[in-house]
Amino acid sequence: MPAHDTEAIRGAVAGLATDHALRAACGRAGRDAAGGRTWAAVGDRMLGHYAEVLRERTALAA
Repeated sequence: MPAHDTEAIRGAVAGLATDHALRAACGRAGRDAAGGRTWAAVGDRMLGHYAEVLRERTALAA
């Protein structure tokens, strides 16, 4: 949906308000998308990025 399109947003919200199956599907999709985003997983990913940067800097310094 286009940014700042209030009519499109209004229509989408109205559709969610009246369609139980759509709300349920959106809820499932959201939970699935967020499932692996725990603080531990995000922290591990960040540590991996830091380790990669350190490896690259160490290789450049050598």
